[in-house]
Amino acid sequence: MKLFIYNQKASDIEINKVDVFINRYLKACCDFKRNQCEADPVGEKLLLAKKEFIYMYVRYDYDSYTESYEDYEREDCAISDSGLTKEELNDVVFIAACNEYKKIQDRNEYYPLLNSARRLCLKIQEYWDSIDFTVTDKNGKAVNTPKEAIEGLKQLEPIVERIDGLKRAVRKKNVDSSESISGGQIEGLFDRASKAV
Repeated sequence: MKLFIYNQKASDIEINKVDVFINRYLKACCDFKRNQCEADPVGEKLLLAKKEFIYMYVRYDYDSYTESYEDYEREDCAISDSGLTKEELNDVVFIAACNEYKKIQDRNEYYPLLNSARRLCLKIQEYWDSIDFTVTDKNGKAVNTPKEAIEGLKQLEPIVERIDGLKRAVRKKNVDSSESISGGQIEGLFDRASKAV
């Protein structure tokens, strides 16, 4: 289920589906009182919620630019992009919303398959990183030769193409399933959020 459209350059986020406000955990982030600050005394601009949703998208969303990063890298990018403070990261409303967002992402039955493919790629990468041309067997013959490695590299291109194809297929399934929920409509910009709260 795709809920947000994130513009990394502008460091801004739009609501993609009205489903955000149907979900009580995500809706709680948009409470005006908790969004009050010096720049927005009323809280209607939802400045804190925007930061929280940017964090959630970058950290957990399968369509995020960080989706192929390691967990610690995703975390670093999410904190950097969102600008959330340590105190804000420990907010109970925010933590509950993060847990819910992770559950929403994992509801797509095809994403675990994509994650399995990623883990397989990491194992292949570890294998290639471990190749040492100086290691020899008991007869002094090289265990791995550059020629064999080059031949092996030829097999990587089809693997990359298959992973890319799998990504496209999973994303298409995700778009199809989310459109069937809302009739294919895109529900307004983020700044209309107050109407739904």
